[in-house]
Amino acid sequence: MVKSTYSKQILPLFFVLFGLPVLLFSQTDTLKQQLKEVEVSASPANPEIGTATPVQTLHLQQLQSLPAIQVSDALKFFSGVVIRDYGGVGGLKTISVRGFGSQHTAVAYEGITLSNSQTGQIDLGRISLENVETLSLIQAQQEDLLVPARQFAAANLIDIQNSIPQFKNNQRTSVNFNFTAGSYYLFNPYLKISNLLKSKKHPHDSEVITFIRANYIQSRGNYPFKMNFGNAGDSVSTERRKNSDIQALSAEMGLYTSFKDSSLLTLLFSYYDSERGLPGATILYNLNSKERLWDKAIYGQAKFQKVFSKKFTYRSSAKFDYGYTRYLDPDYLNEEHYLNNIYIQREYYLSNALRYQYRKFKVALSNDLAYQNMSANLPDFPNPGRLSILTVLAGQYNHKHLNITGHLLHSLYLQHSNAQTAKNVNRLSPALSFSLRPILSEQFYLRLFYKHIFRMPTFNDLYYREAGNTALNPERTNQYNFGMSYGRYFSSAHFSLNITSDVYHNQVRDKIVPIPNKNLFIWTMLNYGKVNIWGVDANVNLFWQPCSFLQLQLLGNYSFQSAQDMTDPDSKTYKHQIPYTPKHSGAFHLTLTIYRFTLSGDLIMAGERYALQQNTDENRLPPYLDGSIGLGYSFNSNNIPISLKMEVLNIADLHYEIIKNYPMQGRSVRLKLKIAL
Repeated sequence: MVKSTYSKQILPLFFVLFGLPVLLFSQTDTLKQQLKEVEVSASPANPEIGTATPVQTLHLQQLQSLPAIQVSDALKFFSGVVIRDYGGVGGLKTISVRGFGSQHTAVAYEGITLSNSQTGQIDLGRISLENVETLSLIQAQQEDLLVPARQFAAANLIDIQNSIPQFKNNQRTSVNFNFTAGSYYLFNPYLKISNLLKSKKHPHDSEVITFIRANYIQSRGNYPFKMNFGNAGDSVSTERRKNSDIQALSAEMGLYTSFKDSSLLTLLFSYYDSERGLPGATILYNLNSKERLWDKAIYGQAKFQKVFSKKFTYRSSAKFDYGYTRYLDPDYLNEEHYLNNIYIQREYYLSNALRYQYRKFKVALSNDLAYQNMSANLPDFPNPGRLSILTVLAGQYNHKHLNITGHLLHSLYLQHSNAQTAKNVNRLSPALSFSLRPILSEQFYLRLFYKHIFRMPTFNDLYYREAGNTALNPERTNQYNFGMSYGRYFSSAHFSLNITSDVYHNQVRDKIVPIPNKNLFIWTMLNYGKVNIWGVDANVNLFWQPCSFLQLQLLGNYSFQSAQDMTDPDSKTYKHQIPYTPKHSGAFHLTLTIYRFTLSGDLIMAGERYALQQNTDENRLPPYLDGSIGLGYSFNSNNIPISLKMEVLNIADLHYEIIKNYPMQGRSVRLKLKIAL
């Protein structure tokens, strides 16, 4: 039994949640009235179809229909994406996009990029989907130029936008309550309370909205898995995952303000606190693990935007971030037989951006200043720090047939530490993209882009004991992409179709790889690797609504990736597929809505992968298919929207691994309840 460390925080929330009037009996019809048909001469515009770089977006309705409670769950339905999942609700979840490591993908939350200077990767399992309005994956660069420079400084960008509180009629307060329960003691309540402090009486009046929201998740994670005692045909036993529990509380409060002059101000303050077990690899005859991990984070951000005229728009962003991590291993093989490491990260960040627009031209200038440092309770820890100055000049030309977007990023990184300091970095990084619409009457586009960017070595790469190398160079990447997109709306059949397909080539140079030094337990980091990646992404989105009470939507994608190690022609790994990158992968999601009922089915598939650089049978991970189904019912009771949903995940109860020796969860059930007051 997992002993909760959050009883004081959760008990008041528990009473509030379960004190809500959920046993409501009167029902009102929730069917939308069918509007009169209006004939249009062109199909509805889809902004994702016409972008010069590939953009994949899941909107609120789609996110709610997916079998997903974390951002990492939803990202599995994007093409070119591999989620490296260590299993269970509490397992680490990082992303690889088009063969790039997770450090090459930035994560923007409400327009400001999250960061982790220690490892360079964001645990996407920490971010709940409960309040997400849109989730986007953007290749290379955004269409919107008025963004912080840091969003240009990565190969890919995950953009997470939360929903803004909505109020009915003369309502001043709204309450949203969601509750999810599932197998292996999954317990996930969510509460959001929003207040309309000042409403708009006319279009040019000001408006003030405040909100608080809290999300708690707990799971034992003791799911069964199959342990193989040798090759195929040998003994197999059923074991249970141990030390795989998680308890996590996240709370946010914030403010949305629009002023009389149409200026916008948003404030967000958040707190995160978690404790989890680290189950470790499933090694024969040794399934016990006692390692624990504690994470605490305090985060605040502010954004301000002002439109000076039709030509000039200004946006400023700022944030502070404090992160505390404690790692405990009571069985560590040192003199003390005990390891208790504490790491603290801090970041202070300021961004300013100005955009000028004249007819078909847009020009933007963005500048970011960020300071990060890190300390630990380790002896002789170097306490590294880094000052980042990023400046980008971006331009865009929009014509009815042609869209051209480009930018030039200047990056300056100044570093210091108490020991040998890593070298400073000063680089220029260009990018250029084109989108061509040959026939104006059709939503058919051709697109092409190139981008050069790099990722800085993390503090672990540079300073980790017995492994760090302060002489490391940044990993350099080149991206090339050619694609097409097509969208069509058939008004007579109430049917829409969107198709995109892209062929890409990525190069990674000066790849940072660990190399054995003194022995197998003491490694060092070197700029040794070269990787060439060729791939194809294809996406299809179908929507059909033949009548007011029937809807059908299909989302599907397929990816091919050939990601080969080109480091050393004499190496045994030369031209081998890089670890954990399947050549073939895909995902499909089907939703059928009839009156108040919603039936959904999902399938995620991946081909064979290899756990190590050598593509041998011993390192091979077999392909897998993971299918899920869901059934939902929505209704109104006393004008209060209520929805119920049941999900059966991994319905075939297949046993597979994404990361070798970290088994994934088999069949499980989740029940969801949502109420909006």
